[in-house]
Amino acid sequence: MVGEVLLEGKDLLRMKEKEARCIRGSRIALIPQSPTTALNNAVSLRVHFEEAWRAHEHSGRGALEDRLTSLLPQVQLPSNAEFLRRKSTQISVGQAQRVMIALALLHRPALLIADEPTSALDPLTQAELLKLLKELNRSTKTAMLYISHDLISVIQLCHRLAVLDAGTIVETLDVNALEEQARDPTTIALLKALPVLPSLLLGSQPEIAMSR
Repeated sequence: MVGEVLLEGKDLLRMKEKEARCIRGSRIALIPQSPTTALNNAVSLRVHFEEAWRAHEHSGRGALEDRLTSLLPQVQLPSNAEFLRRKSTQISVGQAQRVMIALALLHRPALLIADEPTSALDPLTQAELLKLLKELNRSTKTAMLYISHDLISVIQLCHRLAVLDAGTIVETLDVNALEEQARDPTTIALLKALPVLPSLLLGSQPEIAMSR
């Protein structure tokens, strides 16, 4: 039996491909797991933004420049011409992931899907990126679906947690009450594997918890 995936009152599973293409990258955006493979190292960063802009906007280069001037500093990247001329092989993995976040936020989406966005990063960069995602969630008011096997980062970043086992959601919980609400064996096993209690992680800075 097929369920529903609703966004702004529309069922994405029953949507025609032409309509879905208008939503992908515009109302729904993705931050992929590996920025180095997601970016095309044959073209500059500017070309990535230009192509993403043309997919959903028709307001020209001037509007894109204005958007980049405000957006790139939000994700802690320079917005100057020299940086945008670089290719993905000429920036760090952390910068590449911030470029992917900027591309995802380019059209001010309603929903941002972050698929294991920290798995390719070192622990320090992971903590910095989690802090950035939390700040962006607050400042842009964009809803975020964060997918991760790292329960510590989920607790620090999310309000609600859906636990999957063999591809099926077995439990949906309020992050502020994990220990009280957890009933499924999978959830209980995940909580027992944590180095600290969930209550100690809530409200802590990512860099503090990640270093434990």
